[in-house]
Amino acid sequence: MDLPPLGPVPFVPIPKIFHSAETDQPFDKCISCSCELGGDGTGYLIEKGFVKEETAFEYAMCFECHQKIATELSPASMKRIEHYFGERIDLEERRSEITERDPKDWEQWISRCVLSGKELGDEFQIYGQCDGGDLVLAYLPYAICGEELENIAQILSKETRGRIDEFVDDFLGVPGSGLRIPIPL
Repeated sequence: MDLPPLGPVPFVPIPKIFHSAETDQPFDKCISCSCELGGDGTGYLIEKGFVKEETAFEYAMCFECHQKIATELSPASMKRIEHYFGERIDLEERRSEITERDPKDWEQWISRCVLSGKELGDEFQIYGQCDGGDLVLAYLPYAICGEELENIAQILSKETRGRIDEFVDDFLGVPGSGLRIPIPL
């Protein structure tokens, strides 16, 4: 998604919900290249999936590896995802509204589904952008409920679904078809 660059943005220490469930600590390595993530100026993304409040999968990925994987997804799928988001949420407006209320209240960023506005329910995923030990409050973080994840999965090309399944098999250690699809957005 092409969003305009931002000026200074608020950030907070990475909240516990974005910590690794395995270690109960912030993620320290990229799942793909194993680079260190803790230093200031090291940008990375976190994605976690939950089922009934239990972590179903989780990973952190540096920007470089994320960009590489994003280029491996079909352009048609990426365009459909961008269109799907564009029809449902104006991320610039959302950011503006949240930052007017309380920019450092990170919980309001993930309290409801970013696409539907509904409560998250039993299945959902959260996404966050981090810099070293901080969660950046820019266009992310956000949460997507299971219903919307399913809708997104339906618009992906067979090629993209296959690549995502490979990612899940390779990095998350479980068969991709057994999880709601993690989508590196």
